[in-house]
Amino acid sequence: MGKLQIYYLLSIILLFVLCIENMKLCSCGMYSNSSHLLKLGCKPAERKALLDFKSSVTFLDKLVSSSWEGEDCCSWSRVKCNPTTGHIVELRLNGGNYSYLFEARKMESSLVYLLELNHLEYLDVSANNFNSAHDYFVNDFNLSKIPKFMGSMKQLR
Repeated sequence: MGKLQIYYLLSIILLFVLCIENMKLCSCGMYSNSSHLLKLGCKPAERKALLDFKSSVTFLDKLVSSSWEGEDCCSWSRVKCNPTTGHIVELRLNGGNYSYLFEARKMESSLVYLLELNHLEYLDVSANNFNSAHDYFVNDFNLSKIPKFMGSMKQLR
């Protein structure tokens, strides 16, 4: 094998190694871009909807404690956002289990604030004692019917 062929072969190997290193750098750049997407935070309108809902239902403070503070509602407890878009996709407000008739009734009517969460896919309000409100408000409160506004939440399953 001639000296020229060895240099040619070494050049190709060096070029191959450089290409691989360049691809690693590119993928790191893409990774940091996707990390940046993870830090988008929630949309201002969705954050406002959550805060309006929280202020309309007084016992919700006990469920979410002080975690519902700050600009990024995606980091709040019981809230899950899509990491790519920053939209709220999951809200877990279960487990309050309150027996106060008025509060249970008020939570049911306050769910309308969540209409701003157009990308919401999962909403859990179980164990909040809505059944006790049923006995008291039997004439105008029917638990067998889904509230009409829920139909406009197209992503909800």
